[in-house]
Amino acid sequence: MKSNIFKELLESTDDMLSQLEDLISSLDQESYRKPLAILNGASLGEHVRHSLEFFFAYLKATRLGTVCYDRRDRDERIQTDPAFALDTVLSIREDLKTIAPERAAESVNVDVDWLDSDDSIPSTLSRELHYVQDHLLHHSALIKVGLLHGLENPTAPQIRDMEKFGVAPSTLAYQAGSSN
Repeated sequence: MKSNIFKELLESTDDMLSQLEDLISSLDQESYRKPLAILNGASLGEHVRHSLEFFFAYLKATRLGTVCYDRRDRDERIQTDPAFALDTVLSIREDLKTIAPERAAESVNVDVDWLDSDDSIPSTLSRELHYVQDHLLHHSALIKVGLLHGLENPTAPQIRDMEKFGVAPSTLAYQAGSSN
């Protein structure tokens, strides 16, 4: 049962990453790197980088059994080079596809650097994937705000399918059910 839910979670995460991939593909380097006042001076690329770093930490946890989102590898090429960011998204999508759904309940220890305790928080691969997906969703919503209200002239490809980008799967399901 849990492996089916985890499989669905992996698939919905892949869908969200595919949407991010489409968005990155639509951006020129200037739009991707431009500091936006509506994002407190951050760029769309910075939000992409930050989101993807959590996936790196998660993927590392699938190998090591421990994750610390505070100690992320920060690669500024992801925030400045849309082509590099695209390659990174593709790599993450491929790596996620190698995770067997049967690993859903596998234990993971979550370390939090800013807590006073040295104890880890017990979790599972499925719970942490859900966290990373929610984190991506949050930043996708911010990216959407930056795109629609921060860039001076977003182009048609940049706003294509934006009604689903940065919207929770549960919200989309609710909207689909309430429109019947």
